[in-house]
Amino acid sequence: MDDPTLFVDLAFPAFHLIPPGKEAELRLVLRSNRVPDEIMDDIIAFVPLAFGRVLLDGTGAQLSPDYATMDAAGTMRDAGRLVDHPVYAAAHRAATEIIARQELGEMVVSAALWSSEFRAVQEALAAGSDPADLVGAPPVITRPAAARPWWRFWR
Repeated sequence: MDDPTLFVDLAFPAFHLIPPGKEAELRLVLRSNRVPDEIMDDIIAFVPLAFGRVLLDGTGAQLSPDYATMDAAGTMRDAGRLVDHPVYAAAHRAATEIIARQELGEMVVSAALWSSEFRAVQEALAAGSDPADLVGAPPVITRPAAARPWWRFWR
């Protein structure tokens, strides 16, 4: 994969425009922002995760450095280290730079809110949990099912 930094930059504002859970709408905005379909699933999965983790850095929550994947059939696989995934790495760099410049705070939080991991930690903290007691499992990146051709109805 080529350097995804440009696509992370193009995608980042879309997470602020569309509320979490509205993935079909997010995909439309990402396409209009020239994010290619080939990288869109990774953008949707890894940008919020990276932005959320940058915001959680220093809280004391212990987050796994690894991630796993689950395909459409429900098969789980260990995938690797997050920092080794090019989209995650590019998004993490972007989030770190934006936060260091103290810019776009609301947009950073909007992107992070797309991350179920970030929301879970926020809910635990709001319920009074000690951040040092929070230990996260590797986040699971799901892959959408491939569309079947209309003429292959027998499968």
